[in-house]
Amino acid sequence: FAVKYLTDNKIKFNELNTTIHYPNNALMFDKLEAAGFKGGSVTMPVIVYKDKVYYNIQDMAAILKSFETK
Repeated sequence: FAVKYLTDNKIKFNELNTTIHYPNNALMFDKLEAAGFKGGSVTMPVIVYKDKVYYNIQDMAAILKSFETK
């Protein structure tokens, strides 16, 4: 959903797939830890936008829509 939304709305992004490129998994957890994540499970996707880390996102549509105006 996130990739399609960003593509359809011409919002530039870099996708770092953690499933097919394992080093991205370590990068993701580094970003999460720096943002205060204490461990356990995380709901995907994890999004870094303007140095803010979004994870366990409850309302994906609202978060993505907010990127259009920033």
